[in-house]
Amino acid sequence: MNDKNRITIACINNNEYTIFTAVMLESLFANYKGSMAVDVYFIHDNLTTGNKEKLEYIVKKHNATAHFVFINEVMLRNLKIPDIYAKLQVHYYKLIIPYVLPAGIKRVIFLDSDMVILEDIGKLWDVDLGNSAFAAAQDSRIRVMSHDQAIRNYRQLGIPAESHYHNTGVMLIDMNKWRNDKISATALECLEVNKNYVHNREQYALNVVCLSAWKELDGRWNQFPEETKLNPYILHFAGWWVKVFTKDYKNIFPKAFLEYAAKTKWGRGTVEEEIERRVKIREAKVFIVKILRFLKLKK
Repeated sequence: MNDKNRITIACINNNEYTIFTAVMLESLFANYKGSMAVDVYFIHDNLTTGNKEKLEYIVKKHNATAHFVFINEVMLRNLKIPDIYAKLQVHYYKLIIPYVLPAGIKRVIFLDSDMVILEDIGKLWDVDLGNSAFAAAQDSRIRVMSHDQAIRNYRQLGIPAESHYHNTGVMLIDMNKWRNDKISATALECLEVNKNYVHNREQYALNVVCLSAWKELDGRWNQFPEETKLNPYILHFAGWWVKVFTKDYKNIFPKAFLEYAAKTKWGRGTVEEEIERRVKIREAKVFIVKILRFLKLKK
């Protein structure tokens, strides 16, 4: 496939996050102003027929093309990469994007599900990568390698404490350079060797092995809701669905979100119910953790 006149988007999906992927896609297409054709690849291991149909509906109604890439044990075995790939879980699938999409695709935009696109994605597509294998934005919460949720063994690895730490929720990837630089294999080896220190899964590995091999995007391309100084291009709700309808976040959560939700096959009401359900689950988990910590302190 020649992507000279096409924009390629890749998402990693499971049934749990499909409803949010749908909202993200509606926001993407609503703000896309370009004329290039768009291909959306859904990389998954368990999507139901119903969820696939709903996602395809969104893509087709915007005159784009949907592709579903099913990851199973056979596919992982057939990849020309180390056996460790056969152990991959869905969280690590972004590491194999350059191996499971058609070989003719030269670049791809990877997008997490839990975000709203507020700018023309064509502008991100046009970013010059130079000699970098991928571009990403500095994480607006975990800004440097020495943060306690970043690279916990950065000293042992000889990584400068103030080096920028990037978030992998939004990436523009040069497919050929990624493969030529063997980033996937190196990243997975890093995860195995440093498994006692890994935090944030593949993000840990990509920050370690690509310390100076990534291009830093304008921070507005991947902004968390509590950062209010910037006018976001992409608003990323990683880990914060529990707060999106609280009073504190009323003015941060984009009003357009539920408008985009209303355009999906699920509808606005179902999306609201799903978020509220997750809020309750998250609150229950937080309560359990507090109880366990209390009991541990009592011993």
